[in-house]
Amino acid sequence: MPHVATAIDTYGLSDTPGWEDLDWEAHVRTARVAGSQVSYVDVGTGEGPPVVLLHGFGGCWQNWLATIPRVAQERRVVAVDLPGFGASSLPRDVLTPSYFARVVDELCEQLG
Repeated sequence: MPHVATAIDTYGLSDTPGWEDLDWEAHVRTARVAGSQVSYVDVGTGEGPPVVLLHGFGGCWQNWLATIPRVAQERRVVAVDLPGFGASSLPRDVLTPSYFARVVDELCEQLG
């Protein structure tokens, strides 16, 4: 069955990307987490658990510019700069997947 766009499913149909309309600086935050100063954006509200967006190695929260505004229409979105990337500080700890997981877990705990 082909997918038919509805009123709430219009992502990507506009000529103007929604991310250009957001005042990103108003949503940028920092937190001290697991020994690192972590940068993140916190946008939106809504029912259900927040959506946490993580970039890949070499990335930053801005990798999600086109995604954040659409998801934030219905949910809270937190997009994180992992330690050593983007505007987050480079920690003294060895950067491992388990360290990144601990940072994300602790940040989520801090943000409720």
